[in-house]
Amino acid sequence: MFKKTASRQKALVVNPKGPTPKVYLYDSVVWPWQSYEYVDLEPKTFVLSHAARSKDAQELALKVEVCLAIESFEDKILEAVATLGAQKTFSLEDVSRHFTPNVHKALESAAAELHSDLILAQPDVLRDRFALKASQLHWNGYFLEEFEVLESSLQS
Repeated sequence: MFKKTASRQKALVVNPKGPTPKVYLYDSVVWPWQSYEYVDLEPKTFVLSHAARSKDAQELALKVEVCLAIESFEDKILEAVATLGAQKTFSLEDVSRHFTPNVHKALESAAAELHSDLILAQPDVLRDRFALKASQLHWNGYFLEEFEVLESSLQS
């Protein structure tokens, strides 16, 4: 018998002999015949550059910062593990690579509903529209913690 400790930044997923793993956010007893993995609950922040077309058909160059985290609920943690694997939850590169298509899709959809002059003058409007579009996508146990437009300009 081994005592394993989860921390505020990690969850412990124990695979008992049964079909369903158990998630612990605190301490747990792990028997020698059980396997276990840690899952990283720390938010992952990454920056992306993307071109998007506005409602008035202007091509915009956007640079955005995205922060994603796994929700601290058993079903969400297990969903993240099933999607990425427990080890990849620790990798910023793997999380970024997996969710970049979602970010691009929400960004394109949000920009297509706004005029370029509004996006350039008030990036918070794009941020809010992005949050709405992102909430309609499936994030595999993760949630959008923060999103910020760092730069926006017309492409020439």
